[in-house]
This record gives sequence, C-alpha cells and structure tokens, in this order.
Amino acid sequence: MKSQVVLGIAAAAWLAGSAASAAVEVATFTGTVSNSQNFTGEFGTAGSLNGDSFVLTYTYDTSIGARTTTATKDELLSGASNVEPPSVRAELTINGTGQSFVGENYGLAMAQPGALQFEAQDCAPTPEPCADFNNYVTMLANPAGSPASLEALIPLAGATGTGEFSLVTYDPESQLYAHYAYGELDVASVALAPGVPEPATWAMMLVGAGLIGASLRMARRKDGMTVTAA
Repeated sequence: MKSQVVLGIAAAAWLAGSAASAAVEVATFTGTVSNSQNFTGEFGTAGSLNGDSFVLTYTYDTSIGARTTTATKDELLSGASNVEPPSVRAELTINGTGQSFVGENYGLAMAQPGALQFEAQDCAPTPEPCADFNNYVTMLANPAGSPASLEALIPLAGATGTGEFSLVTYDPESQLYAHYAYGELDVASVALAPGVPEPATWAMMLVGAGLIGASLRMARRKDGMTVTAA
C-alpha cells in the first residue's frame, strides 16, 4: 500500500512538471535585415544593418494571458494593455548581439491557417504612452501549410513574411536619444518548438522520476521477500 501511495505521488509530480513545461512554446524566425539604422550601436557597430542576418525568437506561455482558440485561429494576448501578466517575450539577435523585449505593455501570439503573427512591446505608459520609450518587435509570416495552432511543434518550410523592430529611448530634457535603432525583418525560415522547462519544472520532474524509481525498488524488494512459518 505504501509503495502505491509513493508511486501515485511520483506520477502526480511527473505529470505536473510535464504539463507545466508543455505550456511554454518557442517560435524562431530567421532572415535578413532591411531599411534599418543602428544609430546608437544597439546591435554592434553603429550604422546600417541592411543585409545582416537576424534570429528572432518569441517565447510564449499558453497557460498565461487571454487565449482564444477556434477552428481557424489560436490567439494569445498579454501585457498591461490586456490586464494580464506578460506571457509573450522576444529576443532579437543581429551581428551576435541580442536585445530582449519583455512584452510588459503588449504581447501577441496568433496562428491562423498559413499565417503567424507575433508582437512584444515595452513602452512607458505615462505621461504619453510610448512617446519617449518605445521598444517593440513584430512579425507577420506566412509559412506554407501552417495550422491554426500555437502548439504545432514542427519546422515550417516555405516561409515568407516581414516584421519590424524599434529600440527607442528619448530624453526630452536633454533632447538626446539614449537608444535608437530600427529596421525591417525579411523572413527566410520559421520553426515552432517546445520551450526549455524552467528550473522549478525540471526539479519537479526529477523528484517525480526519483520517487517512481524508489517505489519500484520497494515493490521489487517486497515481491522478493519470503515468509517462514514459526
């Protein structure tokens, strides 16, 4: 009986960890930059980024935020604009330098048949929304045959599409830009994959695996015992 209880607890821990990790997904876009300027060197040496390769990764948690699923659309909204905690964040890497977009103000992940749309925006809500601080990265791609699901864990070939990014911080007192870079992103490939589980999730799954092993050893020892009559 004791081994059955332990096994039940172990299975619950393992399933809880698996469910938590399954909620996190990653969409990765690659391609080249166009119509850009890197005035303040946010992505390496200041100047144009045209023709440079980029990797744009959106990480989103389908268990957080406002999610709507239908036969033709899977949409996840988050951020202060939606009175929800951020669940869509992005990392844009150009020339080996990465910049993060937390999606505190607005986050979007949406899949429709043959279309993917993502956005992560961080900007100051007051006194004028996004007037002096406006960091965002958007992407609209059209992978051939992509389903209306944010959990389609497959590479999506034949992708076309465009996005854009902005990293702008302006000081109205000095009238200077602390950060100023922008550009367009021309897509060459798209891939969706499960995210790497958080440390707490890994710990939960390891505890579950350990308990399962201990329970099985207890059961084997019990089965191997012999009873001698007095």
